[in-house]
Amino acid sequence: MTDSDSPAAPSRLLEPQTIDDFLVLRLRRVAVAAADGPGWLYERELDISRRDLRVLGIIHDQPGMTSGALAARLNVSAVLASRTVSALADEGLVRKVRNRDDTRSIELVLSEKGQAVYARGLQLGVQFNRELASCLSDAEAHALDALLQKLEERALKLSEREKAQFMAQRKR
Repeated sequence: MTDSDSPAAPSRLLEPQTIDDFLVLRLRRVAVAAADGPGWLYERELDISRRDLRVLGIIHDQPGMTSGALAARLNVSAVLASRTVSALADEGLVRKVRNRDDTRSIELVLSEKGQAVYARGLQLGVQFNRELASCLSDAEAHALDALLQKLEERALKLSEREKAQFMAQRKR
């Protein structure tokens, strides 16, 4: 049997040899590396962080949402969401509007400045995304998109399973 006849070694995704081979850590390294570029781009061009631009995007897509709903969407504490919104309001990017039907409730909307910053940030992000993905063929991009969807669904199921087992064990 020659080297070319020997069976291929299993993928390190399926059979990790070290902790650095774990799929979740490899995905994280890619995500961190890929996120740094837009972070510097947004800071340089718009003087805004990636996180704050994401907040503007969420409010843009759901105008009138409350700070509590924003916290849930970001998966952060209500205090952190409130501080972020206050800072964005101080910058003139977000307006807090009292709900006419429930005066205790404050709704979030983008100001004109916030809309302009978000629109430019989206444009810059699309350009960066195109450049990042340009190393993939169209077929590879479609395959990666499908694989990421599949991995996300599997990760959510496994996470739910592990949380349920953890909570059940805690109650004992």
